[in-house]
Amino acid sequence: MSWSARVLFWGALLAGTCFLVVNLAGCGGASGAAQQPPSFTLSANPTALSVAQGSNGTSTITVNGQNGFTGSVSLAASGLPSGVTASFNPTATTTTSTLTLTASNSATTGAATVTITGTSGSLTATTTVSLTVTLVGACNGGGPPAYSCTAANNAALPDGPLAVVNYPSPIPSMGNLTGAGTVKNDPDFGNPIVRCTDANTDPNSPNITFDTNGGGAGMVNHFNTDDTILYVQEHGGLGVPLLFDANTMQCSRMYPDNSAYSSTGGLTIQGIGADFSYNNPNWLYVWDSVGGMAQIFRYDFSDRSLNGTPTVTLIADFIADTGLGFTGTPGNCLPASFNQNVVFTGHDGPGNDDIDNQHGTFTATYSLGIQNTGYYVVAWKVGSGCRVYNTAAGTVSGDWGPAGPVKVFAGNSNTPDSPTDEFYVHSIFVNLTGDYALIGNGGCVAGNSSCNDTLGQGPYFWQIDSANVWKLANNSGGEFAFGWNDFINRDNSPQGDYAIRRFTALGSPNQVINPNNLPPHMVAGLAGHPSWVNDNSTDSLPFFDSLIYPLYYNTSFPSAWTNEIIGVFPADGSTLRFAHTFASKSNAQFSTDYGIGSISQSGKFFMQSSDWVGTLGSTSGEPKCLWGYDWASETYPANFQYLSPPSNEGNGGGYVYQATSCNGACTSGSTEPATWNQTVGGTTTDGTITWTNKGPQNCRGDVFIVKLQ
Repeated sequence: MSWSARVLFWGALLAGTCFLVVNLAGCGGASGAAQQPPSFTLSANPTALSVAQGSNGTSTITVNGQNGFTGSVSLAASGLPSGVTASFNPTATTTTSTLTLTASNSATTGAATVTITGTSGSLTATTTVSLTVTLVGACNGGGPPAYSCTAANNAALPDGPLAVVNYPSPIPSMGNLTGAGTVKNDPDFGNPIVRCTDANTDPNSPNITFDTNGGGAGMVNHFNTDDTILYVQEHGGLGVPLLFDANTMQCSRMYPDNSAYSSTGGLTIQGIGADFSYNNPNWLYVWDSVGGMAQIFRYDFSDRSLNGTPTVTLIADFIADTGLGFTGTPGNCLPASFNQNVVFTGHDGPGNDDIDNQHGTFTATYSLGIQNTGYYVVAWKVGSGCRVYNTAAGTVSGDWGPAGPVKVFAGNSNTPDSPTDEFYVHSIFVNLTGDYALIGNGGCVAGNSSCNDTLGQGPYFWQIDSANVWKLANNSGGEFAFGWNDFINRDNSPQGDYAIRRFTALGSPNQVINPNNLPPHMVAGLAGHPSWVNDNSTDSLPFFDSLIYPLYYNTSFPSAWTNEIIGVFPADGSTLRFAHTFASKSNAQFSTDYGIGSISQSGKFFMQSSDWVGTLGSTSGEPKCLWGYDWASETYPANFQYLSPPSNEGNGGGYVYQATSCNGACTSGSTEPATWNQTVGGTTTDGTITWTNKGPQNCRGDVFIVKLQ
C-alpha cells in the first residue's frame, strides 16, 4: 500500500506541553477514520424494453465504480422468458456494455424481469431490465370489422388472393406433448396462433385430447364477452374454463391454488355442453345430464383469484320443472322417467340473455337412448318456465304458451304439411334472439311422408312461443349457422358457396359469396362448420368457417380455402383467408378430425380444434402418433408411412397402414380396395403393395387460438 507521512513538531511553552501532529496520506478518511473497500454498482438505460417475437432490443449496462474501483466486471443475464436470449458486447467491461435481448419467433409473450449480474473477483452487483415480449406481426388498425391487416396480406399473396396455398413444409413446430403457450405466426397468412392446451393441461388426465366444446358444431359460444375467459373440453370428459390474456394470447387454468381442484390443476366442470352469456362476462351456462339429471347451471366467475371458486346457480331442471324465476306449478316438462339413463343429445343458449338474468331462453334435447333416437326438445324461459316440443308426436306443451298439435310449414308456404312432420332429433340450437329453436333432423318416424328424409337435413325451426314450425325449402343442405335475423347454410351451390335467408322467409335463399370471390377448382368434400356468434342485430358482421379436406401424399391442395379458416362478409359477398387449420383430417376425435372451431363474440379471435398435422404426440404419451393420408392411386416410397382411409372407404375402425412390402415399385391399384383389414398386424393387398395395419389413429389434439387482425 502506498502512503506518505508528514510529521510536524510544534512546541510551545504552555504548561510545559509539546504537540506531535502526524498526517498519514492515503489511509482514507479524515483524522485517521477507516477507509471503505472498493466496490461497484450496475445501472441500465433504458430500464424497460418491448421486443416483438423475431426481433431484439438493447440496453446499455454501466459499471459504476466506488471507492477507487477500477476492475473488470463480467456480465450475465437470468430470468429470461422461453425463447429469449441475452448477449453482452463486451462480455466484461470496466465502463459500459451493450445488452441485446433477442426474442425468437416462438418466444413466450408477456412481461418478465431480466436480472443482470456483474461479477469481479468476490464482488457482485445486480440491476434489472423489465422486458415485454409482444406478438410478431401485430399490426395497427387490424381486427374487426374490416380486418385490414389480413386483407392486405391476402392481396399480397404471391399468386393472388385466390391462389392455392399448401401447408408450409416443414410444418411449424408448436412443441410436442408439451408446448402450451407457444405462439407462431401463420407463415402464409400472417395472423398469430397460440397453442392453448397440451398433454399436461390436466395432470389428472395426462395426454388427453382437448377440443372446442361444441359437440361437433361451430355455433357455440366458447369466449366470454371480453375475451378474458374461454371454455374447452377434454375428449369425452370434463369441461375446462381457462383464463385468457388477449394481449399476450396466453391461456391459464382457473383456481389452480384451490386445494379442491389440485388433482386436476384447476377447476374442471362436469357437464356435456356450455355457452357463455352474451351480456355478462362472468357467466357461463353449463348443461348437465350426468347421473340422470337434465339441468342447466350458471357458473359465476366474478371471483378470479388463484384460490377462488365460482358461484353456481340452478337455471333450470327439466325433469323437476323448476328453475330461476319460475313460480308456477311444476309437472309440465320432461316426464319423470327421464331420471334414469338420460342422454343429452344437444343444447344451445342462452338466447337473448341479459345482464341480470331476468330474461333469456335456453334449449336442450334429451333421449333415453343415443343420438338420433330422442324426440323431446325443451326450452326454458327465465321467469316463465318450460316448453316441450315432442317431435315424434308433433305436439307442444309446457308451463306457458299455446299447447296442442304443431303446424309445420315448408319454406314460405302458408299451408301446413299434412300429415304433420314427425321425426327424431339430431341436434338443437337457439337463435341469438331466443325466438327460434333450430332442430337438426335425426331421421323420420317410420311411415311419416312429410318429414325430410335425409339425416341432419333441415333444420326445423320451432317458434318457441307458438305451435308453429318451419322447415327449409330450396338449397337446404350443409352445415349451418345463424345470426339475429338470418340463417346461413353451406349448400355448395355453386361449389363452396353458402345460402342465406331470413327467418321470416325460409323459402327464399340467396347466395352469399360474389361469384368472382369463389376460388376456382373447388371440389366436393371440402367440409365446413360455420360460426356466427359474433353477429350484431343487423347481421352485417362476417361469419367464419374452418374448412377441412383430406391430405393426399405428394398432392397439392385442390383449391384456395382448403384446410383454412375463412371469413365471409354477407353484406358484399367478399371473403378473407385468416390461417391454415393445420389439421390432418385423420383423427379419431370428431371435432379434431374436422378442425371445428368458433369465432369469439368480439370477432377478434377464432378458437379451433387441431392435431397440428400429427405433431402433438399420442394419446398414450408417446412423442410420435399414428395418422395417415387418404388413399389415392399413386406410387409410394418403400415402407411408406402412412395411409388411413376414412370410415366410408372400408376403414370403419380408423386404422393406419404402412407399405411393408412391394412387388417391384410400390404402386397402388387403379381403384381403392373395397375393405381394409381391420385387425392390427393384418394386411391388405393394393396393386403391388402390401399394406400392414399398424393400429388405430391415436394422435392427440389441442385447442389453438388465432388472432384475427
